[in-house]
Amino acid sequence: MCTLVVGLDRPRAGQILIGANRDEALSRPAVSPHVLVREPLVVAGRDSVAGGTWLGVQPGRLVAAILNRNAPEKGTIDPWATGGEPDRSRGLLCLDALRLDSAAQVAEWVKDEVLTCRYAPFTLFVADARGGFAAYWDGRMRIEELFPGWHVLTHGDADDPFDPRSESVHTALRLAPPKSTEDLVPILSAHEGPRAVCLHADPHGTVSSSLLHVDWAQGSTRYLHAAGKPCSTPFQDLSRLTP
Repeated sequence: MCTLVVGLDRPRAGQILIGANRDEALSRPAVSPHVLVREPLVVAGRDSVAGGTWLGVQPGRLVAAILNRNAPEKGTIDPWATGGEPDRSRGLLCLDALRLDSAAQVAEWVKDEVLTCRYAPFTLFVADARGGFAAYWDGRMRIEELFPGWHVLTHGDADDPFDPRSESVHTALRLAPPKSTEDLVPILSAHEGPRAVCLHADPHGTVSSSLLHVDWAQGSTRYLHAAGKPCSTPFQDLSRLTP
């Protein structure tokens, strides 16, 4: 996934709004969100090649997403950490996180997990009723707690001021703060040159889009998914899967 828009305590306190575009090889098969794990209940899409997920929810309890991260400059990290072929898919890491009990537990677990298996660089976003964080791995592990408000993640740190896509999304969020999942669709459908969020490139581009609205206090989750580009593909309501 290449663009993740997160509203912590948005549209109001005790809730979270998420909009996510998955950018991938157009030929890589995937299954739309469904009940991927039954105990604990996890609803997420599935990468048919490696078996992991890019975004999912433990309804009313936990959300997690994984993004590819830019590789660091050569010579700046321990080559064992990211050199050679990764041992394990980053999507499986995201799925493992979704099985845990809380964001705090994930934050402690992922520090050890990257020492056990070799992963390509990633950003793991996780949130629950107590807040959210981004875990950055590129041979070094950093965990950044995210404050209430809007955040944008692409291939660098959250809210990277030097990333044109992040800057463009933040501008759109300031001009018209979303009040619902549907309000995020125009942002995810933007095609503004180097700031484009919906990518029509080939052989890689935007292959799907997801919207989440979780009310932690009520324990309710609204989950919408477009199995294609958000600019042209209708979103299907999958909330029946997240009781």
